[in-house]
Amino acid sequence: MILRVYNCDYAEIDLFEHVALIEVEHPGVLTAMLADIAECEHPARELAIDHDGRQLKPADIFCVSDFMSGFPSDRAFTGRLHKHLDEALRCDPVARLNFDNLIAGLRAGISDIIHCANVDLTLADSVAPKDIFAALRLVPDYDACSVEDKLRCVIDIAAETRCFKVLALVQPRAFLTAEQLTSVYKHALGARIGLVVFEGRITDGKSPLEKKICIGADFSDMML
Repeated sequence: MILRVYNCDYAEIDLFEHVALIEVEHPGVLTAMLADIAECEHPARELAIDHDGRQLKPADIFCVSDFMSGFPSDRAFTGRLHKHLDEALRCDPVARLNFDNLIAGLRAGISDIIHCANVDLTLADSVAPKDIFAALRLVPDYDACSVEDKLRCVIDIAAETRCFKVLALVQPRAFLTAEQLTSVYKHALGARIGLVVFEGRITDGKSPLEKKICIGADFSDMML
């Protein structure tokens, strides 16, 4: 999985080997890069990510800029999680039998209740587990987690469900220590989830896990 920055010579980073750290002082360039991540237009204005010979789509990338509440729990994300759990139940006969028995009991109880209504009602012959998960609003529990643990949870879900291929973080250093960020880096690389980090200023040095691209306010650039 290759990230390319077009306005920086030789700027290609293999996201399976390194975390891409992109430090950008010019706000217009940073805004354009984040738009490329969100929209994945072709051709890209500033950067693009290719995997298996094609440019990634917006659904392949999840971007976190709000580290307090901006973690995935929307319908599209939870729908993929529910579908994954549905498929997992199909592969486990014992778990599926237990699930079907619970649903049968629920159907019987609902049938007793709706007989009290003065209208004719019927229940579907079968219900997909994913529909039950959606009805119960089954979502990841982030409430008691630190920002580091939330990110590790998101990476675990992505690795398990393949619901996205790349996690983009916008200025995470404001919320994570260097040690916590390194822990997230290792987790993403181990799970083979691409990780792209955007920062709005240029700093000295870098982690051994990072490859860094710096773009100055005067549009000067370099790769470390």
